[in-house]
Amino acid sequence: MRRLVGRLARDLLVIPLTAFLVYQLAVRLPLVEDNDAKSRGVADLAEKLRARLGADEALGFLRPWQRLFGAAEADGRLPTIGENPAYDRARLGEALAGSLTVGGLALGFALCIALLFAGARVLLGGRRADGALELLPTIAYALPSFVVTVLVVRFVEDAANDAVAAAVVSIGPGVFLGAVLHDALRLEMERPYARVALAKGRSRLGVLVKHALQNALPSLLDAIPPVATAILAGSFVVEKQLLNREYFGAIYVDSALRGQAQIEVMVVATTTFAAILVLVSLAAELVRLLVDPRRRSAAAEEANS
Repeated sequence: MRRLVGRLARDLLVIPLTAFLVYQLAVRLPLVEDNDAKSRGVADLAEKLRARLGADEALGFLRPWQRLFGAAEADGRLPTIGENPAYDRARLGEALAGSLTVGGLALGFALCIALLFAGARVLLGGRRADGALELLPTIAYALPSFVVTVLVVRFVEDAANDAVAAAVVSIGPGVFLGAVLHDALRLEMERPYARVALAKGRSRLGVLVKHALQNALPSLLDAIPPVATAILAGSFVVEKQLLNREYFGAIYVDSALRGQAQIEVMVVATTTFAAILVLVSLAAELVRLLVDPRRRSAAAEEANS
């Protein structure tokens, strides 16, 4: 338990640290204008920008959040951050919900792909079909998300769909998770307990599902946090190319491209994504404690020592 609490404190510290570092980098971005006439006012613009962002304040990195969650105007309008376009918390909340929908579906699809891929390879053993499946990771890694997106748009009639977009994003991560799970399952199937169960007449599928899978799941759970990062990055591509919608990932990319005008949006978006990844990592750790008796035993011994 102490280890879990320590990890929780460490991971949660990443969130304000990310907010602070991104803010400090953002306020130091050079102002660039596209002609000499505009460049004459650069110094004034830079000063106004620093004042708006509270660049000289100790807690200036909280300014975008203070503006975003400030009180509504007298006419009921919510405060906004960013310029051309400006976003209020309701709009950003809707965009974040869209990105989380695509990302959550993609993670679920990726886990399904991983289970099917790893299970098929273990059950097929050294047959020809297993040799064909062995090539799948190379193919999946070599095809970027935007290439798959273009193919889906070309050949799928209802491509602008959250589920379709999630399926596109899940292919590479799912195959990667499947390769990780396959290695773990193959080792478990070679252990004495699995050999004894097979010798007693248990089917290979029965041993795989009832015994080996439970012991191999921790390896899969350890790989989920970095895979979640890849899924979020992949969703940025499909949100714009496949769905043609301004979900949170599309807003984040747009804010980074626009630079100074969208510094507040960039700070809020980066910090939000950091928080999401921290929560995914903690959730994976909690699930591992539930499914892995060895991790529970280690945690209990640590608590008693």
